Amino acid sequence: TSLIIGSSEPDSMSLYGQPFLEGINISGCNLTETIYINNCESLKTLVIPNSVKYVTILNCPSFESLYIPYTSLNNSISNLVSVTIGSCPGLKTFDISG
Repeated sequence: TSLIIGSSEPDSMSLYGQPFLEGINISGCNLTETIYINNCESLKTLVIPNSVKYVTILNCPSFESLYIPYTSLNNSISNLVSVTIGSCPGLKTFDISG
């Protein structure tokens, strides 16, 4: 199961205990600044927009890939301030592209 959000514009997103969620793509949510994900056992991928400042991913044992855009919409450096990943032993890809 995947979650794709493109039209809604929350400034923060929190997910707790979603055992069947495998992928999240919120690359179209350009006002989102904070993402907090905890205890999503099946989560494998997260694709975020360039507006995000803070990302926290905890206790997601299947988590494999985080994709972060490096440049913002006006071609300036990303707004990213902090990325915290803990207890995610499956992490394979941490991609910052520009």
